[in-house]
Formats: sequence, C-alpha cells, structure tokens
Amino acid sequence: MLNDYHHANAALGHQCVTLEDKGQIMGFAYYAPAAMTDRTWYLYWIAVKKQTQARGLGQKLLLHTEDAIRKSRRPDPAHRDLQLAALPLDEKVLPQNGYDEEATLRDFYADGDHLVVV
Repeated sequence: MLNDYHHANAALGHQCVTLEDKGQIMGFAYYAPAAMTDRTWYLYWIAVKKQTQARGLGQKLLLHTEDAIRKSRRPDPAHRDLQLAALPLDEKVLPQNGYDEEATLRDFYADGDHLVVV
C-alpha cells in the first residue's frame, strides 16, 4: 500500500526512506513538501519496529529527513518551518532535536490522530 501511495505522489516530491539492518526494514520515514509554500514540509510518518524502539532509530530517520530536505531543490527549511503529523515517535526525540510544539490540531486526521505543528 505504501509503495502504491508513494509511486502515485513521487512527482509531487513525496519521499519515502527505509532504515535497514541486514536486509530487514527497521523503520521508515515518509515526507513531502507542503503545497503552495516555499519551505514548509510535512513529515507524515516516522515508524520504527516496536522491538527496536528506544535505540535512536527514530532520531536517525529524523536527521536523515532533515538532511534530505536541506539538500533538495527547495529552499533550506528552518526547524520551525517543518510541519509534523502525529507520529509514533518517542516524544523526547523532537525536543532533543530543536523542535518546539507550536500547535496541536486534535483529531485532525481521525479520532485520536492529531496534527502537531512544530
């Protein structure tokens, strides 16, 4: 399902990256530029296998995503310009990487699935 979604949106700048160890997918990140903005990005998902959580893999994916955005053809985003959807990511990772929560739109995507703007 993710491959189909990514394929359909690749032309719009959507990106999906995986973190692998010995051929096994340990986690992934999915992000895309926000339409009609010059430096805002959506980080839709960062997910890490439950068995490997709390080992810094979510942070590794986040740092890779930031670096990829900076290297893209779009202008270099500042942290405050990234918009992050609700993520299955340890809450410590975002503050440790310079993100402060600006707003939360509760139940934005579905009940209990919030949009967090940082």
